[in-house]
Amino acid sequence: MQNDRTTLFATDKATGDLYKYSDGTWTKTSNPAKMFVSDGVGLYRNMQDGKIGKYIPKTNKWENIGNVADAIYGGAGKLYYKKSDGSLYVYSGTPQQWTKIFDNPERAVSYLVTAGDSSKPKLFRFQTNGAVWEYKGNTSHPISWGQIAPSGEFTAIYAGGNDFFGADASTVYRIFGKDSWDSIGSAGKSAVVDVYQSGQLSNLYVLSSDGKSILKNKGGDAWDMLQTEANGFKNIYAGGGMLYGVDNAGKIYEFIKT
Repeated sequence: MQNDRTTLFATDKATGDLYKYSDGTWTKTSNPAKMFVSDGVGLYRNMQDGKIGKYIPKTNKWENIGNVADAIYGGAGKLYYKKSDGSLYVYSGTPQQWTKIFDNPERAVSYLVTAGDSSKPKLFRFQTNGAVWEYKGNTSHPISWGQIAPSGEFTAIYAGGNDFFGADASTVYRIFGKDSWDSIGSAGKSAVVDVYQSGQLSNLYVLSSDGKSILKNKGGDAWDMLQTEANGFKNIYAGGGMLYGVDNAGKIYEFIKT
Protein backbone atom coordinates (compact mmCIF):
# COMPACT_ATOMS: atom_id res chain seq x y z
CA MET A 1 0.00 0.00 0.00
CA GLN A 2 1.36 3.44 -0.96
CA ASN A 3 0.62 6.60 0.98
CA ASP A 4 3.98 8.39 1.21
CA ARG A 5 5.27 5.14 2.69
CA THR A 6 4.68 1.43 2.30
CA THR A 7 2.67 -0.47 4.91
CA LEU A 8 2.75 -4.27 5.04
CA PHE A 9 -0.43 -6.22 5.83
CA ALA A 10 -0.79 -9.99 6.11
CA THR A 11 -3.57 -12.45 6.93
CA ASP A 12 -3.12 -15.03 9.66
CA LYS A 13 -2.90 -18.47 8.07
CA ALA A 14 -4.95 -20.11 10.84
CA THR A 15 -7.65 -17.51 11.54
CA GLY A 16 -7.84 -15.32 8.43
CA ASP A 17 -7.51 -12.18 10.58
CA LEU A 18 -5.62 -9.25 9.02
CA TYR A 19 -2.55 -7.79 10.74
CA LYS A 20 -0.50 -4.63 10.10
CA TYR A 21 3.28 -4.67 10.49
CA SER A 22 5.07 -1.71 12.09
CA ASP A 23 8.41 -1.45 13.92
CA GLY A 24 8.74 -5.20 14.34
CA THR A 25 5.22 -5.66 15.71
CA TRP A 26 2.04 -7.09 14.16
CA THR A 27 -1.26 -5.46 15.14
CA LYS A 28 -4.68 -6.92 14.31
CA THR A 29 -6.69 -4.64 12.02
CA SER A 30 -9.58 -6.83 10.85
CA ASN A 31 -11.51 -10.03 11.36
CA PRO A 32 -11.52 -12.46 8.40
CA ALA A 33 -12.87 -11.17 5.08
CA LYS A 34 -13.36 -12.55 1.59
CA MET A 35 -10.78 -10.13 0.16
CA PHE A 36 -8.46 -7.30 1.18
CA VAL A 37 -7.17 -4.90 -1.50
CA SER A 38 -5.48 -1.52 -1.83
CA ASP A 39 -6.18 1.14 -4.43
CA GLY A 40 -2.58 2.35 -4.02
CA VAL A 41 -3.45 4.74 -1.18
CA GLY A 42 -6.09 3.17 1.08
CA LEU A 43 -7.00 -0.33 2.22
CA TYR A 44 -10.38 -1.99 1.67
CA ARG A 45 -12.08 -5.27 2.56
CA ASN A 46 -14.92 -7.33 1.11
CA MET A 47 -16.80 -9.24 3.79
CA GLN A 48 -18.55 -12.56 3.23
CA ASP A 49 -21.94 -10.82 3.29
CA GLY A 50 -20.89 -8.48 0.44
CA LYS A 51 -20.22 -5.37 2.53
CA ILE A 52 -17.24 -3.21 1.51
CA GLY A 53 -15.21 -1.50 4.21
CA LYS A 54 -12.58 1.24 4.05
CA TYR A 55 -9.80 1.09 6.66
CA ILE A 56 -9.35 4.19 8.83
CA PRO A 57 -5.74 4.05 10.17
CA LYS A 58 -6.20 6.69 12.89
CA THR A 59 -8.94 4.73 14.63
CA ASN A 60 -8.02 1.21 13.43
CA LYS A 61 -11.67 0.84 12.38
CA TRP A 62 -13.57 0.27 9.13
CA GLU A 63 -16.14 2.50 7.39
CA ASN A 64 -18.90 0.83 5.36
CA ILE A 65 -18.93 2.18 1.77
CA GLY A 66 -20.93 -0.49 -0.10
CA ASN A 67 -23.04 -3.60 0.47
CA VAL A 68 -23.37 -6.02 -2.46
CA ALA A 69 -19.87 -6.93 -3.70
CA ASP A 70 -18.92 -10.41 -4.87
CA ALA A 71 -15.29 -9.26 -5.29
CA ILE A 72 -13.30 -6.00 -5.08
CA TYR A 73 -10.28 -4.72 -7.01
CA GLY A 74 -8.11 -1.63 -6.60
CA GLY A 75 -5.25 0.34 -8.08
CA ALA A 76 -4.22 3.72 -9.54
CA GLY A 77 -6.32 5.45 -6.89
CA LYS A 78 -9.53 3.66 -7.92
CA LEU A 79 -11.68 0.99 -6.26
CA TYR A 80 -13.98 -1.36 -8.18
CA TYR A 81 -16.41 -4.12 -7.26
CA LYS A 82 -18.08 -6.97 -9.10
CA LYS A 83 -21.59 -8.17 -8.31
CA SER A 84 -22.56 -11.83 -8.46
CA ASP A 85 -24.28 -11.21 -11.83
CA GLY A 86 -20.93 -10.10 -13.34
CA SER A 87 -21.65 -6.37 -13.52
CA LEU A 88 -18.85 -3.97 -12.50
CA TYR A 89 -18.88 -0.69 -10.58
CA VAL A 90 -16.35 2.05 -9.72
CA TYR A 91 -16.33 3.90 -6.37
CA SER A 92 -17.05 7.64 -6.45
CA GLY A 93 -15.16 8.37 -3.23
CA THR A 94 -18.39 8.92 -1.31
CA PRO A 95 -19.80 6.01 0.75
CA GLN A 96 -22.60 4.08 -1.01
CA GLN A 97 -22.11 5.95 -4.31
CA TRP A 98 -20.91 3.75 -7.19
CA THR A 99 -21.14 4.01 -11.00
CA LYS A 100 -21.85 0.98 -13.21
CA ILE A 101 -19.12 0.45 -15.84
CA PHE A 102 -19.99 -3.02 -17.18
CA ASP A 103 -23.25 -4.90 -17.51
CA ASN A 104 -23.06 -8.05 -19.62
CA PRO A 105 -23.45 -11.20 -17.48
CA GLU A 106 -22.91 -13.42 -20.53
CA ARG A 107 -19.30 -12.24 -20.69
CA ALA A 108 -18.18 -13.73 -17.40
CA VAL A 109 -15.52 -11.61 -15.67
CA SER A 110 -12.65 -13.51 -14.06
CA TYR A 111 -10.85 -10.49 -12.53
CA LEU A 112 -9.63 -6.92 -13.10
CA VAL A 113 -6.14 -5.38 -13.11
CA THR A 114 -5.22 -1.70 -12.99
CA ALA A 115 -2.39 0.46 -14.33
CA GLY A 116 -1.49 4.13 -14.64
CA ASP A 117 -1.88 6.44 -11.65
CA SER A 118 -4.60 8.60 -10.10
CA SER A 119 -4.19 11.24 -12.84
CA LYS A 120 -4.67 8.69 -15.63
CA PRO A 121 -5.99 5.36 -14.32
CA LYS A 122 -6.24 2.34 -16.61
CA LEU A 123 -8.43 -0.73 -16.11
CA PHE A 124 -8.29 -4.12 -17.83
CA ARG A 125 -10.86 -6.91 -17.68
CA PHE A 126 -9.84 -10.58 -17.91
CA GLN A 127 -12.74 -12.83 -18.85
CA THR A 128 -13.18 -16.47 -17.92
CA ASN A 129 -12.56 -17.45 -21.55
CA GLY A 130 -9.22 -15.58 -21.53
CA ALA A 131 -10.26 -12.56 -23.61
CA VAL A 132 -8.79 -9.22 -22.48
CA TRP A 133 -10.61 -5.87 -22.62
CA GLU A 134 -9.51 -2.32 -21.75
CA TYR A 135 -11.88 0.19 -20.16
CA LYS A 136 -12.63 3.14 -22.45
CA GLY A 137 -15.50 4.76 -20.54
CA ASN A 138 -15.85 8.31 -19.25
CA THR A 139 -18.30 10.35 -17.19
CA SER A 140 -20.72 10.79 -20.09
CA HIS A 141 -20.48 7.20 -21.31
CA PRO A 142 -19.38 5.05 -18.35
CA ILE A 143 -19.97 1.68 -20.06
CA SER A 144 -17.42 1.39 -22.88
CA TRP A 145 -14.69 -1.23 -23.48
CA GLY A 146 -12.25 -2.12 -26.26
CA GLN A 147 -10.91 -5.63 -26.83
CA ILE A 148 -7.12 -6.08 -26.48
CA ALA A 149 -6.75 -9.84 -27.00
CA PRO A 150 -9.13 -12.64 -28.04
CA SER A 151 -9.88 -15.70 -25.92
CA GLY A 152 -7.14 -18.29 -25.61
CA GLU A 153 -4.13 -15.97 -25.87
CA PHE A 154 -3.36 -15.57 -22.16
CA THR A 155 -3.90 -17.47 -18.92
CA ALA A 156 -3.18 -14.39 -16.75
CA ILE A 157 -2.63 -10.63 -17.01
CA TYR A 158 -0.60 -8.21 -14.85
CA ALA A 159 -0.41 -4.42 -14.90
CA GLY A 160 1.09 -1.45 -13.11
CA GLY A 161 2.49 1.99 -13.87
CA ASN A 162 2.47 2.35 -17.64
CA ASP A 163 3.14 -1.35 -18.21
CA PHE A 164 0.78 -4.17 -19.11
CA PHE A 165 1.75 -7.85 -19.28
CA GLY A 166 0.14 -11.17 -20.20
CA ALA A 167 1.23 -14.75 -19.66
CA ASP A 168 0.39 -18.15 -21.04
CA ALA A 169 1.50 -21.51 -19.66
CA SER A 170 5.16 -20.90 -20.52
CA THR A 171 5.83 -17.28 -21.50
CA VAL A 172 5.42 -13.69 -20.27
CA TYR A 173 4.58 -10.98 -22.82
CA ARG A 174 4.67 -7.18 -22.72
CA ILE A 175 1.37 -5.97 -24.20
CA PHE A 176 1.43 -2.74 -26.22
CA GLY A 177 -2.17 -2.59 -27.40
CA LYS A 178 -4.76 -4.42 -29.45
CA ASP A 179 -3.25 -7.64 -30.88
CA SER A 180 0.28 -6.34 -30.16
CA TRP A 181 2.65 -8.04 -27.67
CA ASP A 182 6.23 -9.29 -27.43
CA SER A 183 7.66 -12.31 -25.62
CA ILE A 184 10.01 -11.22 -22.82
CA GLY A 185 10.72 -14.36 -20.76
CA SER A 186 9.52 -17.43 -18.91
CA ALA A 187 6.16 -17.26 -17.13
CA GLY A 188 7.44 -19.16 -14.08
CA LYS A 189 5.23 -20.02 -11.11
CA SER A 190 3.67 -16.57 -10.65
CA ALA A 191 4.36 -12.89 -11.31
CA VAL A 192 3.67 -9.51 -9.70
CA VAL A 193 4.02 -5.88 -10.79
CA ASP A 194 5.19 -3.35 -8.22
CA VAL A 195 4.12 0.28 -8.63
CA TYR A 196 5.61 3.19 -6.77
CA GLN A 197 6.44 6.90 -7.14
CA SER A 198 2.80 7.74 -7.90
CA GLY A 199 2.58 5.01 -10.49
CA GLN A 200 5.31 6.42 -12.73
CA LEU A 201 7.70 3.51 -12.23
CA SER A 202 6.83 -0.18 -12.24
CA ASN A 203 8.79 -3.41 -11.95
CA LEU A 204 7.79 -6.89 -13.09
CA TYR A 205 8.95 -9.77 -10.87
CA VAL A 206 8.61 -13.45 -11.79
CA LEU A 207 8.89 -16.37 -9.36
CA SER A 208 10.62 -19.31 -11.05
CA SER A 209 8.68 -22.52 -11.62
CA ASP A 210 10.46 -24.26 -8.72
CA GLY A 211 9.86 -21.27 -6.43
CA LYS A 212 13.57 -20.95 -5.63
CA SER A 213 14.43 -17.82 -7.62
CA ILE A 214 12.96 -14.33 -8.11
CA LEU A 215 13.75 -12.48 -11.32
CA LYS A 216 13.26 -8.78 -12.13
CA ASN A 217 12.65 -7.59 -15.67
CA LYS A 218 15.20 -4.96 -16.77
CA GLY A 219 13.34 -4.07 -19.95
CA GLY A 220 12.81 -6.04 -23.13
CA ASP A 221 13.83 -9.66 -22.56
CA ALA A 222 16.62 -8.84 -20.04
CA TRP A 223 16.31 -10.07 -16.45
CA ASP A 224 18.21 -9.80 -13.14
CA MET A 225 18.33 -12.66 -10.63
CA LEU A 226 17.40 -10.99 -7.32
CA GLN A 227 16.93 -13.72 -4.77
CA THR A 228 17.33 -17.44 -4.32
CA GLU A 229 15.76 -19.50 -1.53
CA ALA A 230 16.76 -23.13 -1.03
CA ASN A 231 13.36 -24.17 0.34
CA GLY A 232 11.49 -22.12 -2.24
CA PHE A 233 8.75 -19.49 -2.05
CA LYS A 234 5.07 -20.28 -2.37
CA ASN A 235 4.33 -16.80 -3.71
CA ILE A 236 5.72 -13.27 -4.04
CA TYR A 237 4.15 -9.87 -3.38
CA ALA A 238 5.24 -6.31 -4.19
CA GLY A 239 4.11 -2.75 -3.58
CA GLY A 240 5.45 0.72 -2.87
CA GLY A 241 8.96 -0.28 -3.92
CA MET A 242 9.06 -3.29 -1.60
CA LEU A 243 9.28 -6.99 -2.49
CA TYR A 244 8.22 -9.89 -0.25
CA GLY A 245 8.23 -13.67 -0.45
CA VAL A 246 6.13 -16.19 1.48
CA ASP A 247 7.49 -19.73 1.88
CA ASN A 248 5.48 -22.95 2.12
CA ALA A 249 5.43 -22.69 5.92
CA GLY A 250 3.84 -19.23 5.76
CA LYS A 251 6.95 -17.28 6.81
CA ILE A 252 7.30 -13.83 5.28
CA TYR A 253 10.60 -12.59 3.83
CA GLU A 254 11.49 -9.03 2.82
CA PHE A 255 13.92 -8.53 -0.03
CA ILE A 256 16.79 -6.32 1.15
CA LYS A 257 18.53 -4.33 -1.57
CA THR A 258 22.32 -4.42 -1.38
